[in-house]
Amino acid sequence: MIKIFLTLGLLLLLAVSPVRAETFVYVSVSGEKQIARYRLDADGALTDRQNLSVAGSPGALCVDPEQRFLFAALRSSSQLASFQIDAKSGRLTPLSAIDVGASSAFVTTDRSGRLLLSAYYGAGQVAVHRISKTGKLISDSGRFTPTAKNAHSVAVSPDNRVIYVPHTGPNAIFQFNLNTETGTLAPHAAPRVVRSENIGPRHLWLHPTLPVGYSSDEQGNSVTVFERSKKDGGLQAVQTVSTLPADFTGKNSTSDV
Repeated sequence: MIKIFLTLGLLLLLAVSPVRAETFVYVSVSGEKQIARYRLDADGALTDRQNLSVAGSPGALCVDPEQRFLFAALRSSSQLASFQIDAKSGRLTPLSAIDVGASSAFVTTDRSGRLLLSAYYGAGQVAVHRISKTGKLISDSGRFTPTAKNAHSVAVSPDNRVIYVPHTGPNAIFQFNLNTETGTLAPHAAPRVVRSENIGPRHLWLHPTLPVGYSSDEQGNSVTVFERSKKDGGLQAVQTVSTLPADFTGKNSTSDV
């Protein structure tokens, strides 16, 4: 499998694999409405290979589990877009762009690669769109579920049954059961994991093998460890650790984890 590293939703790195002879880095260039592609050499040098113009200012990027397609949130045009990734050169070819009526802060696929999940900070919602076998987004498949303002990101449980949507505004992680057949969300038995202190969960990443997750807490300047229920996938906070030195006195906030 190709390893993916995501930094602030703006950069993706596709590492060498049996079908990929080189390593490529993809960067959202928001001001110029471009997605830039670079080759990463063994010594760490970047070589400019492609600057692809897109319809709006790109933000978050993600790829499907098989690394065949790249998806982008085009924030200024309120669109989601998909691109074909050439297995040898890493070159991007536009496939589709659909209107979603709001600026998406985060995108990711489900574990099957058949659904694109997106979170909307200003609109306070989460959406599910179907992905065709050829990588195109199916516009009339969109299912939008209201949550609350400041929806920052989406994480998918390893069994593809539950999604988690951290929110800094209501200081909670929203939990939904995912129906992969219908592409719809239903409230989890525990719809919200509310934090007792105003620490602002922003991004959440789940451990690949253990029933554990980690959130970055924007206002709390901390990382919280969650245990994930083996029965229903629900989260429970078990530890919060500061990201700052004990003698730190400046201003700070956390983002991704």
